[in-house]
Amino acid sequence: MDAASLLTLINERHGTAFALVGRYPHGEQGAFAVADPAGERGVLKWYAGEPEMRLARLHETAAVTAHLRARVATRPRATC
Repeated sequence: MDAASLLTLINERHGTAFALVGRYPHGEQGAFAVADPAGERGVLKWYAGEPEMRLARLHETAAVTAHLRARVATRPRATC
């Protein structure tokens, strides 16, 4: 599945309307910039591998994001 297909699935499942803005040039797997209709931006993280490993990586990402959120002026929020 590619990022656009995944984002379509997410939007259908959660009733959201995120649009794919582009791919970030760095990172281990895939990170894509997304935006909602109001222009609020976010990041779609993509992990390959076994489902258990992907879930563990998502939880790690959420923990790092929470740590950064407490210390940085721009405050991203992770949702799994």
